[in-house]
Amino acid sequence: MPNIFDYFDYHKYLMDYYKERKAAQPFFSYRYMSQKLDIDAGYLVKVFQGKKNISIDSVPKFIDLLKLNKKEGKYFELLTHFSKSKTNEEMTEYFEKLLPFT
Repeated sequence: MPNIFDYFDYHKYLMDYYKERKAAQPFFSYRYMSQKLDIDAGYLVKVFQGKKNISIDSVPKFIDLLKLNKKEGKYFELLTHFSKSKTNEEMTEYFEKLLPFT
């Protein structure tokens, strides 16, 4: 599976994760993921494409499905905040929190 610490965009990480998992397990699909995450499959595809963001409430579900350890999960959570940043100050704040992980 891809190393989450190599990413600054969780959308790209999710897409790479999906591709690797799908190659290893053909049953793995957007529909399978959406059922496990309790998210609409169409919405999930838009998340993977970078057109939509996941909600903060769904972050723990993603962490569980992706089988991320505590450190990886915290990084994933910070990536979601970084991606949703609306101001330069917010973006800088979350970027600085991500740096120690890399």
